[in-house]
Amino acid sequence: MDSDRQEKGEGGKQEHRESERKDGGMPACLSPGPQMILVVSLLHHLCADPL
Repeated sequence: MDSDRQEKGEGGKQEHRESERKDGGMPACLSPGPQMILVVSLLHHLCADPL
């Protein structure tokens, strides 16, 4: 069991590093949620109140 946990942990670290590069240095666990909420809210505002 310990060996499986270590392998998953190492893979997770690599995924986090790749996601940090794509998101500009933000943690993978934080970047998708808040950013998507902000983008969606902005789109709703633009669609509801066109310039």
